Amino acid sequence: MKQIKLFFAVAVAGILVCSAFTPKSAAMAATGTHVSGDSVKYYGEKFSTEGAISSLRLSVMMAGKDSLKIKLIGKIDAVCQAKGCWLKMAAGDGKMMTVRFKDYAFFAPKNASGKTAIVDGYAYTETVSVEMLKHYAEDAGKSKAEIDKITQPETSISFLASGLAIMK
Repeated sequence: MKQIKLFFAVAVAGILVCSAFTPKSAAMAATGTHVSGDSVKYYGEKFSTEGAISSLRLSVMMAGKDSLKIKLIGKIDAVCQAKGCWLKMAAGDGKMMTVRFKDYAFFAPKNASGKTAIVDGYAYTETVSVEMLKHYAEDAGKSKAEIDKITQPETSISFLASGLAIMK
């Protein structure tokens, strides 16, 4: 019986990982293929997209680490609607990560939600203050009632990107 439960758990995890990619990005992530300049738009520092790892593996890779230099590929779940100064991506294990941009030097397009992106930079664990959580909620267009429910700081995975590539 335990083997059947394990099989289903692995099958569900596989489905969740696969569903986070478009066919093009899944092939790219599996093969480490470089994406041509025609198929992506770069923001910040231009970088090689080769070797990008699924963002869904990040929480496991961060176990026991404070920070990690890494290149991740995944689906953009949300973008700051005020300026595009942050975006959210899944980090695995049901966790989300906030991606901010190095030196506030570039922004993501406000309409990038749902697109596949590659971020190059540093993942790190941080405690986000109530004030900052409320700021993010406000930028995301949450209601006052939702913002007022934020009363505790949150420890989460964050990402400081020196470069962002969004699939066209």
